[in-house]
Amino acid sequence: MPKKKDIRAFEAAVQSMLAPLAGLADSRGISRRRFASIVADAARGRIASVEPDLPYDAAVRLVSRWSTDPAYASRGRPRLLALEGPRSFRGLVRAARAGSPAVALAALEGSGVARRDRRGRVRLVQQAYVPAAGDDVRLDIAGRAAGEFLRVLAHNLSAPPEERFLQRTASYDNIGASSLMTLRKALRREGLQALDRANDLLASRDRDRRARAPGGRRTRVSFGVYLLAEPTGAMRRRKR
Repeated sequence: MPKKKDIRAFEAAVQSMLAPLAGLADSRGISRRRFASIVADAARGRIASVEPDLPYDAAVRLVSRWSTDPAYASRGRPRLLALEGPRSFRGLVRAARAGSPAVALAALEGSGVARRDRRGRVRLVQQAYVPAAGDDVRLDIAGRAAGEFLRVLAHNLSAPPEERFLQRTASYDNIGASSLMTLRKALRREGLQALDRANDLLASRDRDRRARAPGGRRTRVSFGVYLLAEPTGAMRRRKR
C-alpha cells in the first residue's frame, strides 16, 4: 500500500505535468470542464486520433531515409530524385511508408524542406523536417513528443537502474538574459549535431535499411533533445 507521502508526491508531480496543458487548453478556448473530461477519457484509455495529411513521424522517416539510404543518397548527401521510376521520389515515399507521394511532396515543398527543379526532379534542401504553419501538424508533434517523454518518465519511476531510459538535463537558474541569444544558437547547434549522430547510429540498425542489421522483436527507438528558457520562478508562479 503506498504511503500517504508518496501519494501526495505523485499528485504534485501530476499537477506539474498537467499545469502547462491546462494553460494551453485555456488559450485555445477549451473550458476547464472540457479539459477535465479529456483527462478522464485518457485515463480510461479513450485516446482520440486526428492524423494530419503527412504525420510528423512519417515525414521524419522520409527525410531520414532520403539522407541515409544508399538508394536515395550518396555518401550522406541526398540524391536529386525523379518523380517516377527506379530510385524515384515515389519509391522513396513507399519505402518510408509515408503515404501518398503527392501529399508528401506538397508537405515537404510547403515547409521548404524540398523543391522541384525545372525538369520536375525533387531536391532535399534541408535535412531536418520542420512543418509549415499549421495547427494540425504542430499539435500532432506536440502530442507525440510529450507522450513519448511522459512514457520515459513513467518507465524510469519503476525500472531498475540498468533498464532506465536516458533522462538527463543540464539546468542553471541564474543565466543573464543578455546571453540567451548566443546560448540558443550554440545549444541548437550542439543539439542538431547530437541528433545527426543519433540518426546515423539508428539508421545503421534499422532493418528497413540494413538487411543484415541485428534481429529480434520489432522495436521503436526515439532520441530527442529540447531547450527551454524562461524567467527564474516561472514554474512557481504557475503553481500558485
